[in-house]
Amino acid sequence: MKLNKKKFIITIINIINNNKIKIIDNRKTINNLFDFFIICEGKSYLHVKSIYNKIENTIYNIFKIKPFNIEGKNNNKWILIDYRFIIINIFLKKIRKYYMIDKLFKNLPILYIN
Repeated sequence: MKLNKKKFIITIINIINNNKIKIIDNRKTINNLFDFFIICEGKSYLHVKSIYNKIENTIYNIFKIKPFNIEGKNNNKWILIDYRFIIINIFLKKIRKYYMIDKLFKNLPILYIN
């Protein structure tokens, strides 16, 4: 069964809900490794972990897929979830500000921001 990417992204937006979300469209770059890049933030270590858990559980329950890779799950400062076509970054607010990852993609189209 083919994955409905639009439904997948809408599901992610609904899960993250009002946590400084930015979705970047990477589909037209040369040699892209992923189509979309999501950046969001949590208010505390526990909030970052909670967002991660909710994403992983909801995506599995709806789409029956698990992440290809997960990084940072043990420190809850910056958790990266790789679903191959979409990379989800959940930052602690001060860590997002420190790394300024949003600036790496400043020339790419933004699909969604709140």
